[in-house]
Amino acid sequence: MTRKTMPIAIFIVLWLMQPVNGAWGAENPLKPLADKTVAFFTPLTLKVDSINGDNITLTGENREKAIPGTRFDIFREGAMFYHPVTNEPLGHFENFIGSVEIAGVKSDGTVIASLIKGAPQKGDIARLSKSMVKVLFYQDKSIDWFLGDVYYRQLKATGRFELIDTSLDTEDTGVLFEESKKHGAEVLILIEGSKKDKVKDEDKFLRQRIFWVSDRKEVSSDTVPITDAYLQDVLAAADIFLSAMNEPVLSYHMPIAYDLMAIGDLDGDREVEIVFSSGSDLAVYRPGVDMNKIIELKGDKMSDNVYIDTIDINKDGKDEIIVTALAYDGARAFIYGVEGDQLRMLWKAHGFLRVYNKKLLFQGYASREGQSGDVKYIVWDSSSFKEEGQLKLPKGINLYDFVNLEAPADDSNNKPDSAMLYYDSANHLVVRDAAGTRIWRSKGHMGGFTKEYRIPGPTINMEGSTWHISDKMYAFHKKGIAVRRIPFALTTVSLGYKKSYIMSYWYNGISVEENTLVGGIPGSVLDYTIYKDRIYVLSRPILGLNLSGMLKGENPLVTNLYIYKLL
Repeated sequence: MTRKTMPIAIFIVLWLMQPVNGAWGAENPLKPLADKTVAFFTPLTLKVDSINGDNITLTGENREKAIPGTRFDIFREGAMFYHPVTNEPLGHFENFIGSVEIAGVKSDGTVIASLIKGAPQKGDIARLSKSMVKVLFYQDKSIDWFLGDVYYRQLKATGRFELIDTSLDTEDTGVLFEESKKHGAEVLILIEGSKKDKVKDEDKFLRQRIFWVSDRKEVSSDTVPITDAYLQDVLAAADIFLSAMNEPVLSYHMPIAYDLMAIGDLDGDREVEIVFSSGSDLAVYRPGVDMNKIIELKGDKMSDNVYIDTIDINKDGKDEIIVTALAYDGARAFIYGVEGDQLRMLWKAHGFLRVYNKKLLFQGYASREGQSGDVKYIVWDSSSFKEEGQLKLPKGINLYDFVNLEAPADDSNNKPDSAMLYYDSANHLVVRDAAGTRIWRSKGHMGGFTKEYRIPGPTINMEGSTWHISDKMYAFHKKGIAVRRIPFALTTVSLGYKKSYIMSYWYNGISVEENTLVGGIPGSVLDYTIYKDRIYVLSRPILGLNLSGMLKGENPLVTNLYIYKLL
């Protein structure tokens, strides 16, 4: 998304809602970086003092302001030019000679430069122009969009830069240099996210890299720390509008009543495929103007798929399809891979599978409990899949029930090292801290468990119990993502759901902040996934029927796929 497509109202709110010491206040962590960037391009005029091969010395007033890496154009005085009426001399024409790059400043104030091109002479003028610097500004996906936008606007507000935005989505700097040249930019500024300690997941950093476009040379690299508190201040100003931006960028009416979905690159061509499930069947589609089915697998009619996802577990560049199904003999777990135009089973077991934190979890099955036993990892050991290691979870929390609000520092300690967001047995969301203390519980339930299974009582006169499979949850930028459904009647879900929301939850160390990521989705969200910068939502229409389609003779028992832009 480019900044031109962003509603102006968000910019106004971002500016007006900040506290005094917020994003544009005295404690703004981005201001020193913006000041340093402006200083790098401070206009300055010096003179060539001496030349020794490619080594040039410059001198003049304010020469101490010359910064290594900056580039000066070299001009030579030409003929005098005069006022056309009074014939008064006004100055000299200047002829462009070449350019130099500042290498350093000696203790005596002499500026040392290296020749880039041209043949300067003593007495020539070296100038860093007062004209606005034309810059291609690019932020990659490792940094929150709104944080990058705050910095973009700080640079723009200095008046020193003509900033060029781009809709490119790439990690290839070569592509960015070509884009820079296309727009006539002299400079490429690339900002990205980084961490001081990727193992301990300490404070985030915004990293800025500055390149000269002409020869692709990187001349500056700086990082500034960004605390979670500051980042949340920035995002909070936009949350009021994010919940209103609910129009999907794409939507499809699926011809079959699918109830599960997953996204991945199944054939290694770097193009996305979408996997859908209905009952025990799997279907792979390639999205375009229409959904094109490319692979279909008919499953065991005596089973029902309850979970699907994708992950490249064997690291061959192609995502595998992960499936959990319920059958007469309990839970069945499968791993499928794409071979040509078919799905081939690579592994199966009795139990449950879940993709979490780029790893594959497995838990056993018990007839009266559902998910039961230790949660283990499934790994590929170069020839086969096997169980390895264990993820220890608090008692009563199963593999589908939780996400960590901060990613684990190191799975080798076999336990989450931060706050955990999880479903309790009443379908409320709960947050507990690293010490195991419950610090927050949602006011209401999340719409009830849609995958709930009844266990008969030991005798015909005794009531049984239930077990469930929780909705998918994701950890995204230290937030937990979950579904909330709103039933037609608040006291019961038997009449179905009128609308659904994708919610985000962030623990700031004191309290939990709940915000709407995508709101007002019609009907009931059946399944969803986050893939790159988009949220894919599979939803059943209100009352489960496509009434308008039924009047046209279409199958009314369909589901809708909505694709939303994730900011």
